[in-house]
Amino acid sequence: MKKIFENKKKVILIAIIAILTLGAFGTYQYNSYKEEQRVKQIEICKSKLTKDYEAFNKAETREDKLSKFKDIVKECKEYKNSKNCFNEVSKDYDNKIKIMKKYFINGYQEEITKNTLEEIENIQDKAKC
Repeated sequence: MKKIFENKKKVILIAIIAILTLGAFGTYQYNSYKEEQRVKQIEICKSKLTKDYEAFNKAETREDKLSKFKDIVKECKEYKNSKNCFNEVSKDYDNKIKIMKKYFINGYQEEITKNTLEEIENIQDKAKC
């Protein structure tokens, strides 16, 4: 009778070890699958952003660029408010928006510089002369 009881202990122990091993393997597979899905989702979001950014760069008029910029800012806000928001993609959105803003700021600075009179003290009004 003692032998039967010891054999049952061994069988139960082996069964518990097998169940734990299968559980650990299943958990590992599930986590790997989730990480793979996360990476795919990030790639999809980044590729869409890259396409939108390229469209911004290819736009010829300032109005077209501004329209593309507004679209990307709107997408960024929507993305950051969604449940599936990844930090990598948010940073990518922020970097692209920063570059686009710099384009407009530089354009405004060029226009201001071009339209500013450098020697305003030396210019006289013709009507007063």
